[in-house]
Amino acid sequence: MDVVVQRGQYKGTPYVCLIKQQNQGKRDSLIAVRSFLHYFNKRGESPSTIIKPELFDWLATFFIRNAQFSKVDCLVGMDADTVLDRECVYELVQEQRLPNTLGVAGYVVVDWKDKPWGLWRLFQNAEYTVTQCVRRLHQGRVTKKVSVLPGACQILKINDETCCDLVLLDKFGAKPQITDGLYKQIMFSASEDGNHVCCVMTTFSKARTRQCLRARAYTDVPVSWSVYLSQRRRWSLGATGNDWLLVSGPNVLWFERTLSFVNTFTWFLTPFVFAAYCTFFYVIIAHASLVILYLAAILLIPIIYYFFIPFGLLKLSYKEKWQYFAGLMLYLVLGPPCRFIVLCYALWNMDQFGWGKTRQVINEDGAKANVDNVSQHGADSQYSEEDRRQVATTPPNMSSVNVATRDIAGEEKRLGA
Repeated sequence: MDVVVQRGQYKGTPYVCLIKQQNQGKRDSLIAVRSFLHYFNKRGESPSTIIKPELFDWLATFFIRNAQFSKVDCLVGMDADTVLDRECVYELVQEQRLPNTLGVAGYVVVDWKDKPWGLWRLFQNAEYTVTQCVRRLHQGRVTKKVSVLPGACQILKINDETCCDLVLLDKFGAKPQITDGLYKQIMFSASEDGNHVCCVMTTFSKARTRQCLRARAYTDVPVSWSVYLSQRRRWSLGATGNDWLLVSGPNVLWFERTLSFVNTFTWFLTPFVFAAYCTFFYVIIAHASLVILYLAAILLIPIIYYFFIPFGLLKLSYKEKWQYFAGLMLYLVLGPPCRFIVLCYALWNMDQFGWGKTRQVINEDGAKANVDNVSQHGADSQYSEEDRRQVATTPPNMSSVNVATRDIAGEEKRLGA
């Protein structure tokens, strides 16, 4: 697969862009960038890397001469459909400076664009907020073991714990064998950011990751069933697989292991939870009694917590609070059936490893066009054990890489094959 490397300046800031010719997910990109930065810091030791020498030298020269970096301490990650708040990076860096912190998860909210009261965005805004202010909040403040650093907003420390070959290549980048089951196939293609964190946590027991609710990022969300189900399928399968990795992996706190097991078990009980949810509301309406009201009062405890989130945990404007409460009403009513539909869709399509039509690009004539992403599991796209150990190719899934460079004027130079 060809890779074009473009360099230039944007508003006075030097940049370098690695452009892949295929979309095989971002696992290969994460490995390439993080491995390069790790060995860039160790370049004085003449390390053997998975990056081709020509490309490594070119990138290192750019960092030293153009960007004037002699060392990279941290890497800020974001998605292409995400906009960071003005103070986001500052808050991430401040949180990153706490002792033994290897990574920090930012707070991802919905980008409202021109539809601040759209039903899709209201529902997902409440969904995002509740998800990040329950288990992830507990992980960040109590156990210091946040198991997901979202790709939309994160900061990762570049060191031997996060970017060593043991984590990046042997665990995170290990390709599934043809005889492996669906679990390993799914883990190789879904929830890459969470999987990397889980690999670090199960390798190094003292690794700490945190959450920073002050670091806000605004992300575009699906506004159609097809894209929503495609995205949630990957999230659902990936998150459940990562939870199971924490259940069975070493170096995990017993409390975190227990919560991961409960999450995994609850995922399988989603149909029962949905049926019980519908039956309970039917009983409240049709057969109201004092006992039923007592049970309803117990179920109100998490709902009361949801209502206090925008007052005690988050700094929201008056309008943002109303948007959250409107979305929360939708979430409480439509959340269980949506989770049931996502589970059914995920199980039915769990052997599909493509990314679907997840974004749009603008053609030269100004028309929008969907971009079909290439399936990750191809016969020639796998990364052998021998390949990972030689100084030959860039990230996994690439048996060979042709690299060309071009500056902002468009001139290209081929570095090697």
